[in-house]
Amino acid sequence: MDEKTFLEQVKVWLKEYPDLSDQIEEYVMLAYDEIESGQSSFHEFELAYTDIKDLINDSSIHIK
Repeated sequence: MDEKTFLEQVKVWLKEYPDLSDQIEEYVMLAYDEIESGQSSFHEFELAYTDIKDLINDSSIHIK
């Protein structure tokens, strides 16, 4: 996933799930940390995207 697409989706999630903003931002920072250490940006944004989706799905299950 490219950075622009990832960040656009992150903005949507931050608006839709303000209670999860700290955790979402942690995944974003982790992705950038991994990229700075030499990992593939495409791969790291994909991982963070999946982790954030899982976080949202898990929190939605607990809220219901």
